[in-house]
Amino acid sequence: MSTSSKYTRLKGNDITSIHIIYNDYTEEELYVPWGDSEYKNDYQHTYINEHGDLFIVINKNKNIEDEFPYDLEDTACLEYMLFWDC
Repeated sequence: MSTSSKYTRLKGNDITSIHIIYNDYTEEELYVPWGDSEYKNDYQHTYINEHGDLFIVINKNKNIEDEFPYDLEDTACLEYMLFWDC
């Protein structure tokens, strides 16, 4: 499966919440900020680098470049990174 097909669903800019399951099997659901659009999260920014690393920022005032101020193509990054401000 190609990287682009793995991430197709996440590139839709429509994340509304994140369901977290911790190592002790407790769970939590966090709702993310959403803009004025009905179908697209105006605050979600998504980027996939040439290595297949996925970066998602959900923030009213910041984008990918603000949260990751280095060259994302030359950095060995985690496969998923997620930052948000509520």
